[in-house]
Amino acid sequence: LAALENGFTPVSTLVSEPTVFTFGNDQVYQPSNFGNRYPNRAIDLRYALTHSDNIYAVKTHMDIGMDKLVDMSQRLGIEHNLKPYPSLALGSQEVSPYEMAKVYATIANQGIKNPPTAILKIEDQYGHVIYEKNPDQGVQVVSPAASFVLTYLMEGVFEPGGTGFYVADRLQRPIAGKTGTTDYDAWLIGYTPQLTTALWLGYDNNRPLADGDSFLAKEIWADYMEKAHQNLAPQLFTV
Repeated sequence: LAALENGFTPVSTLVSEPTVFTFGNDQVYQPSNFGNRYPNRAIDLRYALTHSDNIYAVKTHMDIGMDKLVDMSQRLGIEHNLKPYPSLALGSQEVSPYEMAKVYATIANQGIKNPPTAILKIEDQYGHVIYEKNPDQGVQVVSPAASFVLTYLMEGVFEPGGTGFYVADRLQRPIAGKTGTTDYDAWLIGYTPQLTTALWLGYDNNRPLADGDSFLAKEIWADYMEKAHQNLAPQLFTV
């Protein structure tokens, strides 16, 4: 999203190949793609998001200026104090599922951020309203156009070749989202026009994930989303 606000389009290309990045006082950072698989050619932004290409992500992050991602995260609702390191493009600093749900809900809501609410109304036994939440006026923190383009890009995650295609057959409606996998974490965060869900799978004691655990996260997320939508008609994302 920060890239889309700073000159990138869905067809902006960068070469994805093994790369050593230099920053600061001659510090070096050498990320790798999952399984050490590289296209070794120019790829565009949609391909990079669909296939979770780490080299493209870090190149983009450093090209637009590493402060841009920190600024975007704060605008969207991340409260942790993130630092502008090259590895931030790959999620190297801690945030919570709660924060990520807020962020993706804002993108799904065409760039309008609403404060999360747990309790809408409280009544006593006589039906008297003790508390009722006043509807908040959402704040437009990113443009509707950029939010839609990012949604379009993240729909590709569930298309052939995408990191979420494994569960695409369980999703009977337009869905956008993003997977994320480390040795210790499996994420899937995504949304329809009606609902955003953030799922993290891992061990509280920092035990590494077993083989196949990242697939389990996708299965849980997809099954939950379909059940949560069982009484909701499929909708298209607003262009």
